[in-house]
Amino acid sequence: MNEKILDFFFRAAEKGDWEVLSMEDAIKGLKINEKELKKVVPDKNYFLVSYNEYLDKKVLESISEEDIQNSSSDEVLQEYLMTKLEFMNKYKLAIANIINTSLKNNSFILLSLKSNKKSIKNFVEKATKEKSIIKKNILIKLILGLWLISFNKWLYENYNNESSFSFIDKGIKKIKNNFQFFK
Repeated sequence: MNEKILDFFFRAAEKGDWEVLSMEDAIKGLKINEKELKKVVPDKNYFLVSYNEYLDKKVLESISEEDIQNSSSDEVLQEYLMTKLEFMNKYKLAIANIINTSLKNNSFILLSLKSNKKSIKNFVEKATKEKSIIKKNILIKLILGLWLISFNKWLYENYNNESSFSFIDKGIKKIKNNFQFFK
């Protein structure tokens, strides 16, 4: 996803124009053809899904393979979640506006949940060495729940992220102490 597309959609959301924004408005505003835009954002409901995929690549690239090898799985997972929130700070108001105007849209909610689950699955697979599929699936569900609550805290706190970071830290520690997922 390129920055021009990101900025256009997020600027519209920040101004409170998300509900009335159409794909035609985006095509005109971005001065690109429909086919080119739809490769990146098939429709408006998919914008945050596309952004989530783009962001996940940045997050996964932000931690070196050497750091992953020299850190415990729980530390790496915690770092992934916190880094993702830090990267999203730039567009926090826009993300909040998109979510608040889209909460009644069932398609948006399902797409968002599916996208977040895929994101967490990628983080868990990259961070852990767990071989058991059952344990890995349970860990994905636990981390997904932790992420959704942390994300909600992040949406409504100031830009220092203290509350959400603290919640992630405590949540990861509880999972580590109560289950044997992290080696």
